[in-house]
Amino acid sequence: MIWFDSIVESKVSGDQIRRAISAMTGDAYHDISIIRDILDLSEQPVTCLVQELPVGGFAQQLTFYVEDRFSSVRSRLSIDEAAQLLSMGLGVNVMIANDASASPYAMILLDRKGGSTSVNVNSTLLDEQGIYRLDQGGFPSVPPVSETLP
Repeated sequence: MIWFDSIVESKVSGDQIRRAISAMTGDAYHDISIIRDILDLSEQPVTCLVQELPVGGFAQQLTFYVEDRFSSVRSRLSIDEAAQLLSMGLGVNVMIANDASASPYAMILLDRKGGSTSVNVNSTLLDEQGIYRLDQGGFPSVPPVSETLP
């Protein structure tokens, strides 16, 4: 069963992910599976699907799955808490969907020091190129003046 999706600012290794999840959930390092294709989903207590993102924004999407029989970890930690622990454990900024907003571009940016901020991602870049890049100041992206001049 899917636990949560996260978008990480820079590339992280399978070893880093296993260590962070192990510290967060208490599962043994070897009980955490790292996969690159959903068809490889296993019956490990926790599985992380790692997907590389296009260059120009955040680097990877990490999707976490928890086996139903190990779902107690999901009841102990909210998604926000789990993502914050992930950010701190990996030492990178992490974004998750802002479920309090109706906008599909609204995210929560969790920093590696324990802080969080509501942000928006650039809708054009995400929709057209799959690039997760923050809008500046939370406002819709406007191309620089030099790009709009003939």
